[in-house]
Amino acid sequence: SAKDAGKAFQFAGLPKTPPGKLGALKLNGTLAGGSTDVAYDMTFSIAGIGATGTAKGKATGLDASIPRVDTTFDLKAKDAGPLATLAGMTAEDAGKLGALGALSLTGTATNGTNDLTYDVAVNLGGVGGAGKFTGKVTGLPDAPRVDTRLDFAAQKPAPLLALVGMAGPQASKLGQVGVAGTINGNADNMRLDLGLQGFGGNAKVAGTVSAPGMFNKPAEQAPPVRFDLAISADHPEFRDVLAALVPGYQPQ
Repeated sequence: SAKDAGKAFQFAGLPKTPPGKLGALKLNGTLAGGSTDVAYDMTFSIAGIGATGTAKGKATGLDASIPRVDTTFDLKAKDAGPLATLAGMTAEDAGKLGALGALSLTGTATNGTNDLTYDVAVNLGGVGGAGKFTGKVTGLPDAPRVDTRLDFAAQKPAPLLALVGMAGPQASKLGQVGVAGTINGNADNMRLDLGLQGFGGNAKVAGTVSAPGMFNKPAEQAPPVRFDLAISADHPEFRDVLAALVPGYQPQ
């Protein structure tokens, strides 16, 4: 146990936090292994940010630059922002996550020197969001290639949309939003096959998107995005769509 989790985390190389911000840390469990591998079964809590969790698994190749970790985890927090700060996000960006409310992450993850395999369920209380993400990322960190299946829906998506620059009155009129399908490829050739939900209707998007330089160049230097998409949409009442999209529209 430690009175100040921030000071304890500094020993692990995590960013420095203001004294007392994270509150007390409690860590319990077992470790077993040798010089190159360790098995663990841990529970922890961080009082100041209302975070609790468990992690069970094994780390191998501890003598390598990047050890391989195979873990099962269950993490809950009353606010996603402070956890994002611990993960290296700037205080400004992490502060925006506060609108997402309580966070819950459960699942499994396995990483290698340049890949990550995951099967994660997520819940975001502030937006009424729930989803599942399963897949793999290879080619880390310079040329990531994604192969993932996702299924996510949010009942109150306005705070979530604000994080990606989609704020304003229209965001609050979307109603429940959802996305389900697959994403495969890298930034040069990303294949999409997605079903979308919003404004009380549904849409499908399938095709390719190319955004070269997305991960290794400033936005102003990146080549323009290219896309080749097939899109279809349907809605039970066109008047409702117009009322949501056109300010001041009064449907007859």
